Formats: sequence, structure tokens, C-alpha cells
Amino acid sequence: MPENSSDHANVITLPPIIFLVAFIIGLVLHLTIEGKLIQVKFSGLYLSIIGYTLVFISLLIAGFTIKILEQFKTTHKVNKPTTTIVTEGTFRCSRNPIYTSGFILFAGLSLIMNSIIMLLLIIPVFFVIREGVVKREEQYLESKFGQEYMNYKTSVRRWL
Repeated sequence: MPENSSDHANVITLPPIIFLVAFIIGLVLHLTIEGKLIQVKFSGLYLSIIGYTLVFISLLIAGFTIKILEQFKTTHKVNKPTTTIVTEGTFRCSRNPIYTSGFILFAGLSLIMNSIIMLLLIIPVFFVIREGVVKREEQYLESKFGQEYMNYKTSVRRWL
């Protein structure tokens, strides 16, 4: 049975692409102009430790979340149909644990790179993800699951 091609969230693009483009922009800005424009640098082993810890935590959250979605036989891919509302595991704390893990990963990499510009890029990325992905997913889920999703939406925060 072919999948209904319109049975998915109508997001602006795949979320990993948004994070990757922002990372590449941040990396270019970091390597080309940050050192010339921003003289204050944080230093030390502590930033790296915090950064690597955040990266590790983000990968755990994403991996655990994908495993939960697989157990419920639904997908984390926004261009595929969602088959059920999952309220277990990481979805008890956040309606968007994978995107939350993406922001944690981005912050961790920013600290490892000791990049203020990269850290500041989280702000526009947040708005793009919220407006171009999350809100569109929420509309899709409301139209597909109705009251079931609305109940979940009122009981669990969007991020944390």
C-alpha cells in the first residue's frame, strides 16, 4: 500500500539540514572573522568538558528518543506519516526531544570550539526550527490526531 504523500508535516526543510547549514555558517564565521572582531575569548578545560558532556547528553537523548519511536512503530522523519502520539520516555518531558537534543548538541559544539558566534547562532536557529518545523508539525498532528494530541499538548511542554 503506497504512503499518502500528503500525510506528513509540511515543514520548510528537514531539521538536520537547518542545524547543518547553521553549523557551517557558524564555522565559516568563526574561522574568518570571529578572532578579528571579538577579542574576549573564554578559555580553559572546563568549557571543553562542558561541551563534550553536552554532546554526549544530546546523543543519548536523540538515540533514546528514536528507539522509543521505533518501539511504537512510528517515525522521527518529518517527511513520513506519524502513526501514533508517543507519550513515553523522553516524550514525557518534551514534545520535541530530538530538536531539544539538536540544540544541546549545537551548544556543546559551540563550547568545544570556543565560539561565541556559533553560540549566538542558536538564537536564529531556534526561531527557524520553531516557526518552520515545530509549529507546522503541531498543525499536522492536531489535524491528524485531534483531541488526543491536544490533550498531550496541554500536558507536556514544547521544549523542556
